[in-house]
Amino acid sequence: MNAFRTSVTMAEAVEAMASTGAMVALTYRALDHLADELGCDDKHVFEWLWKLASEHGVPIGVNMPTTKDPQGPSTTFCLPPMDWTQEQLSDYVSAHREDLAATFGEIERMYGPAT
Repeated sequence: MNAFRTSVTMAEAVEAMASTGAMVALTYRALDHLADELGCDDKHVFEWLWKLASEHGVPIGVNMPTTKDPQGPSTTFCLPPMDWTQEQLSDYVSAHREDLAATFGEIERMYGPAT
């Protein structure tokens, strides 16, 4: 019997990526997989991700389609660490704009939290 595990869970992979200090960005499919794996609904997945972002001091992005066509337009939003201000998040996204655009497409605009 092999004493070494050859795969990791989605939760372990997300946590490992966040621990490097790099921005983690999940697709909606990865989010669904994570919810199934953790045995919880989307609300609890977002709470888990927000806690993870706070523990590692790095935002976690989630990219969601804005239409029923999964290949159509999408929106990416970031869950910042709990103690970050809107300005800190904006600065971070601005600094990583090229990487985000290369992965998810051009950033057309940025929104702050609803007030």
